[in-house]
Amino acid sequence: MDERSVAGFAALGAGFVLVAFVLSLFYIICSWRIYTKAGQPGWTVLIPIYNLIVYFRIIRRPGWWILLYLLPMVVSFTIIASLAVAIENGTTEGLSIAAGVGLLFSLVMLALFIISIIDTHRLSLSFGKDAGFTVGLILLGFIFIPILAFSDARYTWGKQEVRDNSPLDQNL
Repeated sequence: MDERSVAGFAALGAGFVLVAFVLSLFYIICSWRIYTKAGQPGWTVLIPIYNLIVYFRIIRRPGWWILLYLLPMVVSFTIIASLAVAIENGTTEGLSIAAGVGLLFSLVMLALFIISIIDTHRLSLSFGKDAGFTVGLILLGFIFIPILAFSDARYTWGKQEVRDNSPLDQNL
């Protein structure tokens, strides 16, 4: 490659990094506003893991739910460790363990996906929105998160009955 190609790729990479930074900053600002509207300190969006604990407070989930969201990390480390043992020992025993844990990982991710949809619905309900807004948050989050943050939506959880009796909200 010549120097002009390298410079072009470097400029393209810098452009992507700049766009990612601006979008991340905008998402942080939106999350800060949502947390503040819910009566929580906005700065908590900047602290990894703690921001999830505060999010669970907003949607009225117990703090131990953080374990459900961190479980895929534990399963991933188990798969990597099993593969490392298999490679080191030159046996297929570690590979079969990794395959079994991989299946478990798939099931855990499916369960977490369903739980995160329910939690997104709880976020919608906590601001007086309906199931349609939940679908918007899931499919078009880059539009609906700023709407939630900058609209006149108010945090209503505990101030009025916000359940809409939809199937997603049964037995929560």
